[in-house]
Formats: sequence, structure tokens, C-alpha cells
Amino acid sequence: MTGKSGNVIPINGSVQIPDELQEQLNEASLPGKIVDLVKTMYGRQRALEIENKRLKTRIESAKKDGQDNLELAQMYCDDSEGLKDKLAELEIALEASNKKSGKDFLTGLRKKDDNVYDEIKYAIEKCRQENLPFAMIMMDLDLFKQYNDKYGHIQGDSALRTVGEILTAQSRAYDLVVRYGGEEFLAFMPYVDVNDAKKYASRVSATINAKDVPLTSDKLPKDAQNITISIGIAYFDPKNYASLLPSGSIDNSTIEKLLNKADTALYHRKRNSRNGFTVYDESMEK
Repeated sequence: MTGKSGNVIPINGSVQIPDELQEQLNEASLPGKIVDLVKTMYGRQRALEIENKRLKTRIESAKKDGQDNLELAQMYCDDSEGLKDKLAELEIALEASNKKSGKDFLTGLRKKDDNVYDEIKYAIEKCRQENLPFAMIMMDLDLFKQYNDKYGHIQGDSALRTVGEILTAQSRAYDLVVRYGGEEFLAFMPYVDVNDAKKYASRVSATINAKDVPLTSDKLPKDAQNITISIGIAYFDPKNYASLLPSGSIDNSTIEKLLNKADTALYHRKRNSRNGFTVYDESMEK
């Protein structure tokens, strides 16, 4: 299953649903398959809401930049006949215009920019409203400078491209996966419990370990160093929202504060063993 937007939204792991809906499902005594279907549809509904917000964010970005697709953006707000066709045109135009400003050309992942933070704020607010958890996951390729020095930047770029493909394939449609720095990546995952976040990190780590990265390694010696990745997970439970999140709107400083917890877990992993994941714990701050 891939994490790219499309007609089908894949669901990896269990979907977190509100307590009220869970109670209704329990009282109805429905078959397990029906319950799983309800949970899946709930997850897809939330995914569509986030995708819609992302689309609107791109429209606003296009307006600010004075892009040629402004006319299409205005069509989006028009309820006239043929809106679906206009939306399709708009999506194509916006994807093209955002290749430089919104996506990293090498990995295909999102770049770190203000729009990314806006999307995270929106998703966190949705999680707070629905009383559902989320996770922030920071990832960093191990000893990547040495890899570049040993095999060259062309092979290094190929490795980054492969890692970008792996992260996309292992993520859900509504996860936000960002190239955060040179060899550092961020995954924001709404509606997950801590076990789902661990499973995601484990899949990413195992898939990268199983690959001969970069894939085009015919020029590399047989004993070439394999790429590995260190991962830090920060999991946020609704019961802690009151102490973690401001009572009003969420700003960039709040996002940085939450990201710092994932970064602390990543640093802990790097310092101790690399190649795997560590979940944030307050004792790491001491």
C-alpha cells in the first residue's frame, strides 16, 4: 500500500475512534468485519478533511505567490456546473506550481515551510476536538556524512531518493511526511496510538535495512555500507492535551515544543545505539 493521495485511502494499523462511537459499536454487537469497516470509513472521513485543508492551503499559497493558476483557484470557490472537472484541473495546476515551493525535488516529500506547520496545527486541532491521539516522529539517517564522503554525493542523492520512496510507501494518505533537513525527516501521524507509531517506525527501519540503498549500487563494492536510520517517537495522548496545548489557537512555538520531544528521543537513540526507534520519555530531559 502506498501513502500517496488517490481513489483509495489505505489504512495501516488500527484506527482510533471517539469513545462515544466505540460505545455505540459495542452496544450494537456487530460482527468484527462490520466494526472494522466502520472504523476504516471513519478514518477515511478524517483523511478527506485533512486533504481538503491541504488543498485550500495550496490555493492560498498560489494566490499569495501570484501564480498563473489564480483563476483556477477562484473557480474552486464557484459552485457552478462542472466543479469536479475544475477541481481536477486545479489539483494538477497546483501540484505543478508547488514542485519548487512545496515539495522536495529529490525525495518527493514535503519541504519544511510555513504551510507544513499550518497543516500540523490544523491536524492537531482536529485531534483535540475529537479527543484522539497523534504522534510526531523524527528520523535521521545514520552516519550519512561518512556515507557521502565514501561513495560520493551522487550515490548519496540516490540513497535519499530511495528513503523518500520508502517513507511514502509506509505512510498513510493523511500522514504528513516532510524532508526536515539534509538527511532528517519528520512524520506527523494523526489518529494513532503508541503501538501504531512503533509499528510504523519498525516498518520503516526494517525496510531500509532490507534494501541495498541506493538501489543503483552497481558501482559500489560488495561490502558497501548499508544505510540505516534512527527514529525518535513522541506520542501525545488526549488526557495530556490540557498541559501540552494552549487553551487558544496553536502557534509555531507550540509545534516546536512538541517536535523537540521527538527530537530528544531521536538524540537518545543516536547517542546509544542508532538503527532503530526510541519512544520519548520525560526522564530523557534530565
